[in-house]
Parts: sequence; structure tokens; C-alpha cells
Amino acid sequence: MSKIYVDEITGFEGTETGAPITLSGDTATLGTGTTLGSAVTFPAGHIVQTKLSYDYGQYSTASTTFQKYISFSFDNPITSGNQVYIYVNGISGRGAFGINWGGRLTIFRDNINLGDGNWSGVGDGKALDSICSNDTDNPPFIMQHIDTTPTNTTTTPTYYVAIAEMAGGSTTNYLGWSGDNVNYGMGRTTMLLMEIQV
Repeated sequence: MSKIYVDEITGFEGTETGAPITLSGDTATLGTGTTLGSAVTFPAGHIVQTKLSYDYGQYSTASTTFQKYISFSFDNPITSGNQVYIYVNGISGRGAFGINWGGRLTIFRDNINLGDGNWSGVGDGKALDSICSNDTDNPPFIMQHIDTTPTNTTTTPTYYVAIAEMAGGSTTNYLGWSGDNVNYGMGRTTMLLMEIQV
């Protein structure tokens, strides 16, 4: 087997000091302006893009149908076949305690409910978390989900945080605050998206 030992690699019409690839031992360094073609393959699990968003709104509903209040999405299209990790945390609240834990929280992709649990009755769809307060305090919530088919309908989907009252209930549920800013205050809702190469 033959070997070529060099320190720099440049194109035929490149400049002497502008080599885009430099070599040192067994390490190759790509210089400024280097472009990787579409044929380059990264390992599975590689994070392609991320998007961190915040929302300071205060929302409430007593509806047993999920109400979508907070929207967030990537700045760039998602590559077909990739998956999306979704993380949401914030403050929720509930006006009174009820059976089956009370209110529900979930994440939508466009008009598709991504919930895979069955909190607080069946209602109009499954949820990812529950709102279970016996007064108007401000318990934090965390929702995590991996969307395995994010590009089913579009490469630029919009995700939503949604809340609803339990099936058959009539109590008001809160998102982004506890329902009592005087005694318990409010907080922001944080949303994180990560596109993962499969």
C-alpha cells in the first residue's frame, strides 16, 4: 500500500496560503469556507439543528377539547426520515381538584396530538402529562417526546403546547401561570426542538 505525506491540500486553482484542508499527524482540519457535499454521511444520532423558544403568555381554558396556545418550530426544513426530540417545561395550574387528576397537557404537531398517555380520561385525545393541583398553586410540568414521523405532511411542521380539562369536567386549567398571580406568580414556558439524524 502506498502513502502520500503532505501538510496541506488545495484545489488546482487554489492559492498557496489558502489550503482548505490541513493535515497534522492523523488529524485533518477543514478550513473556513469548506463545504461538505450532500453525499457526506454523519453517524446516527447526530443533531442536525436545534431551536430554543420562550413564551411568557398566560392562558386558561375549561374546555374538554385541547386548546393549542403556544407554537414553536424550526427555522429550517426537517430532512425526511429524521426524528425530532421535543422538550417543554413551564408552570400550570388548576382551579380545583377533580377525579382522574384533572387537567391535561400535550403537544401537537400541526393538527396531530402526539400524546401517548391517557391522563385524566379519554376526552378528545390522549395527553402527555396531567395538571393535578388541589388549589391555584403553580406546580411545574415537564413534557418530553420523540416525534418519529415529523415530516409526514410537511418538512416545516409547527408544534404546539395544548391544555384541556378532563373528560366530563368543568374546571379551569392554566398554562404559563397558576391562575393566581398575586399569591403564586407566573413563569415562562420553555420549548426545545432537536432534529436527530436517523
